[in-house]
Amino acid sequence: MTSTPTTEFGANLRRIRTAQGYTQVEIANKAGVTTNALSQFELGKHLPSVKTLLAIAEALDVSLGVVLGDRLATAEHFADKVRPAIRVLGEQRRYGCRKCGITVRLTTFRGDITW
Repeated sequence: MTSTPTTEFGANLRRIRTAQGYTQVEIANKAGVTTNALSQFELGKHLPSVKTLLAIAEALDVSLGVVLGDRLATAEHFADKVRPAIRVLGEQRRYGCRKCGITVRLTTFRGDITW
């Protein structure tokens, strides 16, 4: 199956929802959409409207950027949690977020964190 922005969004949405332990019914109710609509979004068959997208992000308690799979938003999501934990240059650690289901490998390099 070819990856498209619609299917990538759907896979990202499902990953975040399942990482938080929510069912489609729970998130659909919180976001004010039907379960069928949420299923269609996760399967990559349709994209939500901007209004619905914002409601889904709010229901999942993550930023719009994280729901959209934006790397910068993901980096910002981890920055506050990770910076205090990495103290040695060249140190490499793997972090996972239970809230959004994202796992990243981080390495310190010249005082900065690379993703």
